[in-house]
Amino acid sequence: MCEFIYCYIMTNRIREIPYNYTSFSDKEIIYRLLGKKSWQILQKLKKARRTGRSARMLFEVLGDMWIVNRNPYLQNDLIVNKKRKKQLIDAMQHRLKQIENRLNDNQDAKFLWQKTCNRVTEFESNLKQLKKIRAKVAIKFKKYTHKDNIDFSSMACISHCTDATDWRSEYPLCVLYPDDETEALHLVKICIKLKLKIISFGAGTGYTGAVVPLVANTVVINTEKLNKITGIEKIKPLNSKQKITVINVGCGVITREIENYAKNRDLVFAVDPTSADASTIGGNIAMNAGGKKAVCYGTTVDNLHSWRMINPDGNIVDVERLNYIEKKIQPDDLVVYKIITTDVKNKILSDNTLKIKGSVFRKNGLGKDVTDKFLQGLPAVQKEGTDGLITSAKFVLHKSFDYGLTICMEFYGDEMEKFIPAIFEIKNLKQNDDSFLLTGLEHLDQTYLKAVNYTPKDNKNKLPHMILLADICANSQKKLDDACQVIAKISKKCGASVFVAKTANSIKDFWAPRSRTAAIAKHTNAFKLNEDVVIPLDKLAQYTKEIQRINEEYALKNITATIGIFIEIIKKYSSNNKNQHKSLNDKYNYAIDFFNNLNKSLQIDFLTNQNITASLELDVNKILRIFDGEIFADLKNNLLQHYHKNSKRKLFIGLHMHAGDGNVHTNIPVNSHDYEAMADAYQMADKIMLIAQKLGGVISGEHGIGLTKFQYLDKKQKTSFLKYKRQVDKNDVFNPGKLQNKADLSVAWTPSLQLLHQEALILKQQDLDKLNDSFKNCLRCGKCKSTCSTHVPEANLLYSPRNKILNLGLLLEVYLYESQTRRGVDKKHYESFNDISDHCTVCARCKIKCPVDINFADVTSNLRIILNVMGQKRSHPVAKFGNIFLNNTNTLIINNLKRLFFMSYKMQRYAHKLLKHYHVTKKQLQKPPATTCKTANITEQVIHFINRPLPNDISHKTLSSILSIDNPYNVSIIPIKNPKQSVFYFAGCGSEKLYPKIAIATIAMLREYDFQVVLPPPNLCCGYPQSSAGDKSISDNIITNNKVLFHRIATTLNYLDIKKVIVSCGTCLDKLCDYEFEKIFPQVEIIDIHEFLHQQNISVELNKSFLFHDPCHSPTKNIKPIKMTRDLLQYNNDEDNNKITITDRCCGESGTFAINRADISTQVKFKKNKNLQESLQKNTKATTIITTCPSCLQGLSRYQSETKLKTDYVVCQMAQKKWGKDWQKICIQKITEPKIDSILI
Repeated sequence: MCEFIYCYIMTNRIREIPYNYTSFSDKEIIYRLLGKKSWQILQKLKKARRTGRSARMLFEVLGDMWIVNRNPYLQNDLIVNKKRKKQLIDAMQHRLKQIENRLNDNQDAKFLWQKTCNRVTEFESNLKQLKKIRAKVAIKFKKYTHKDNIDFSSMACISHCTDATDWRSEYPLCVLYPDDETEALHLVKICIKLKLKIISFGAGTGYTGAVVPLVANTVVINTEKLNKITGIEKIKPLNSKQKITVINVGCGVITREIENYAKNRDLVFAVDPTSADASTIGGNIAMNAGGKKAVCYGTTVDNLHSWRMINPDGNIVDVERLNYIEKKIQPDDLVVYKIITTDVKNKILSDNTLKIKGSVFRKNGLGKDVTDKFLQGLPAVQKEGTDGLITSAKFVLHKSFDYGLTICMEFYGDEMEKFIPAIFEIKNLKQNDDSFLLTGLEHLDQTYLKAVNYTPKDNKNKLPHMILLADICANSQKKLDDACQVIAKISKKCGASVFVAKTANSIKDFWAPRSRTAAIAKHTNAFKLNEDVVIPLDKLAQYTKEIQRINEEYALKNITATIGIFIEIIKKYSSNNKNQHKSLNDKYNYAIDFFNNLNKSLQIDFLTNQNITASLELDVNKILRIFDGEIFADLKNNLLQHYHKNSKRKLFIGLHMHAGDGNVHTNIPVNSHDYEAMADAYQMADKIMLIAQKLGGVISGEHGIGLTKFQYLDKKQKTSFLKYKRQVDKNDVFNPGKLQNKADLSVAWTPSLQLLHQEALILKQQDLDKLNDSFKNCLRCGKCKSTCSTHVPEANLLYSPRNKILNLGLLLEVYLYESQTRRGVDKKHYESFNDISDHCTVCARCKIKCPVDINFADVTSNLRIILNVMGQKRSHPVAKFGNIFLNNTNTLIINNLKRLFFMSYKMQRYAHKLLKHYHVTKKQLQKPPATTCKTANITEQVIHFINRPLPNDISHKTLSSILSIDNPYNVSIIPIKNPKQSVFYFAGCGSEKLYPKIAIATIAMLREYDFQVVLPPPNLCCGYPQSSAGDKSISDNIITNNKVLFHRIATTLNYLDIKKVIVSCGTCLDKLCDYEFEKIFPQVEIIDIHEFLHQQNISVELNKSFLFHDPCHSPTKNIKPIKMTRDLLQYNNDEDNNKITITDRCCGESGTFAINRADISTQVKFKKNKNLQESLQKNTKATTIITTCPSCLQGLSRYQSETKLKTDYVVCQMAQKKWGKDWQKICIQKITEPKIDSILI
């Protein structure tokens, strides 16, 4: 008898294969690695188990192969490091040998052993083949594109293996980043020649897994560099009397950028999906994306004039709509397209005309429909990247209206039958009235309102059941007001409270919750089944009712399960305590009877269509009161623990919709590691699709089919598309396997970060559990990309928080896995952690865009702290020297260090001038080299450091030396007669040590307007530079010492009644907010000098033109920085306002970032320089960039050789206007005469 295996056989466990932090069960892994028959044999061997030792060894082998195959960091390590590969293979072979010795002639066991042996051999061979094929294709690709555009790195492959769904199947062989359409064409032709598969990847914001690679040796072509907007033109279509306005864009342009480009020219770009901050034009075409404006303008296909693509033969296809009419395609329309195919030499291969009836584009009576993938053979549109690579397009732009507003309708109560008709009536109102335009009608149900933390506008002290948001516009105020009144009347009749937003800011606030809907899945680590059905408007009420019924069904299932668990627990406690007093046993029996009766009652309520969605929590609290007292404490805690655990497993369907066209986003948040819950979620999805089709709707309105919905397409739709696919792409080159049989979720898995907690001890040991928790809710929506300083595709920089989080998740797996093996954690993986840590300016701009409020600046700081504690943090020697300068408080030492700084700055400027003369820096500045998973060599780093000159206006002395207040034990008070108020000024490192002119201007302006300034002892640092660099112990020490010092100051100077702490640096302000200043100076406000001056209505009149740079860590918190700056400089009308132009993006300095990683800083600065040049085109008379951050002052000065712009601080400009050219001398004299008071602390 075989002594083989299976320790899970006698238990209910379904996860025996180690290192499996995914949604796959053991069954699915064995199916994938050993085949279906092997799993069947395992089932057969269950009853024959004697010992689990062989099983555990087999599972170890499978676990090793599974985690390496699905983790590029591990895979690449084994490809490069022969020693570590040998150690792994030897360990697997040793285990297989041990299993062989225990077979005892059992043929079933022998079959499994042989299968595993073969798989290990194949595993080793694949690593060798992968290395060879990478070398081969790299040589071919380098003939047509730069080496930086060919990326085999783990970072790139992981970033491009999935979309917003997080489903994964295979990893790309490599990622290509073509610089232009010509490069893209040549790269596609090489892929075809090498028989490689291709997936076109824009932003990865899809919700159906459309870009997930399904086969090995797939090349992903990232199109984000094809992001040029080449202008607007007028075109006269065939059979049209009027010209139309079109915009010509590359496929990699972000949707929001086109929207803003058009808006700035008083035009409307109609395609506006919720993912507009991240989605690209190519993806919009491939999916036929819509959005809230689709109710008026239609989806992408309605607004496309022409587009270009590369087909599976490597030829160029140009498609142009000939008879464009400026309206949404109607069922009776006949749409005519001209399709021309040319080869690489522009030789015409075919010239065809395609006529499509309007009824083909969407099912009759529906506002959207993307289920017909064939579309009569129309290339690219709705094909999900399966027939070619889209490279550029021309979109129609619409005229904007003079007047517009937003209406918010809040519906309270549970009468859905009364609420939903409001949608139908508002839509019908628009169809019968052309005096206004309904450009958006959106719906959020209560589950979504909870998820986005919605603040009700009505004062009913509860959340609405649902809300509607409507955008309307017109060409006259009267028509707009009339339409608003009619819509308000309709919605009030249907039970709504109505609110109207008319200003740009209030409209933005009204729409803010709509942009955060992805937060619905926050409690399930950002995983959900995301369905978007389309329902006829007159059936929406019925649809919502049936969805409510499904919610009740699964709520009942969850409550019933919870009750069953409660009864079992109480019975167990009762049987274990039989000798207790009768009164205690009566309590057990009462509780059991209560829950049994509750269960029966709920079942009856459900069968009689009663609402059972009310929480069980009140009943639980009631029954738990029976178990008050110490004797029941353990039971009570046990019941509560299971209640909360089971409550988190509760499934529900959340609805939000593009209500005007019936496109209902029907989402089911679920934990992907919970197999039972996942099975229930799939059942719910099946029911949703059946309901949609039963009501005359379709299974998708804009998300597409991808992996998640193929099984729901009808046979006719599948057949027509497959016929088209075989005709245009017979070798299945583009997006292989998609929209074909077996292209469903059976081949896909998703990581489950919750499973990492099974190794919680390993994680906790290095605080990696907290790091994991800080980003586990990432939705992969990509909205952070557009604002991230380290996501600049044209500078070969693609380190958005989305990409970094995807990689951090797998790096944590690497750490856990290798911590449990004899090989240990490879140093190369610590370098990968450092790589992610380095590629962040800690600007926190991403948090503004994030629907679930992830602040990647905090993630980076925590990662740096962990690496520092491990002794694995990478740091530049010059950056360390800079930190010594910041940490030191001795004026003499600091002044000596400043002399070294001054000399080194001078040498850097000389080196810059020399290298610039010989054009050494030109290449880096024009096309920054990639830094993905690598650091530039020493020579390159030196060039990066000197490719832009350092400023020549830093002071030789610190503020304390200039004012002669360098005693470290004294507080200084600037004397003034009859002060209005005393203020405490914390200058910080930048304003005190580097640019004391900022502090001088600040003190002088405060003194001039009768504010008495209190200065702490000299050379204090807030602690932010240290904490952001990962030096937490130093930062904590600085903060503690500062807080003790400030308490002593407050005690000594309590007679001054300080209510304001003034700063002149944004990071100082942010850090001091953590000091709990209200406990030091009661009722104190920490405020930036500029905002304080604005509060006091202090301003000066400047008749100059400026560019204004608002820092990433903006110190201005309560007013728009650009408005504050314009007010301070007395720019009060539109003409004056145009003299100050805001310039976006990070300056690239970010404290010691530009020193520590000068190569990455060059990439960041590439984008900033581009933005500065664009701003100069708008404001040609600007001669100076002004800012409110000392670090930015230095960073911006480094662009002077390219922009010819001087740099200055706002408050310094004000001081200069007030006291003239010699303002610093005058201000120093004013500050120091009479003598500054010094008080010993």
